[in-house]
Amino acid sequence: MRVKAEKAGSTTVLRLEGGRFTVEEDTHELHERVWTITRSGPCNVVLDLADVRLLDSCGIGQLVQLHNRVCESGGLFSLANVEHRLKLLLQMVGLLTVFPVFDSREEAMTACWSARARACTPGLLRLDPSMHPSGQGTVGPLA
Repeated sequence: MRVKAEKAGSTTVLRLEGGRFTVEEDTHELHERVWTITRSGPCNVVLDLADVRLLDSCGIGQLVQLHNRVCESGGLFSLANVEHRLKLLLQMVGLLTVFPVFDSREEAMTACWSARARACTPGLLRLDPSMHPSGQGTVGPLA
């Protein structure tokens, strides 16, 4: 997986290239970029998933980790250009109510400081397998 960054003010758009956000993909570069961006203080991160066609449970866990890191720094985390099948997956695991999801990166960047974006970012999350009857895991607030 390759990551391309574009900065506009206090918002950084990270575009994932490679088509997959899975256990097999090396996400070290993505985490390093988010860590570097958030190290200096509050900032907003828009993850552009236009090229991502496959997302597995490890990818979902990575999204939660990235969300938590950005929120810990005082920023907002959102997703852009998420294809329909991936939106359905995010809805099934309860993340559509956590991550603001926008149809375009421009819309996400415009909304970063709006009340809508702030309202959609409730705080830190944890993955807890015991919270789901199947034992597969789900997302819940960090206690």
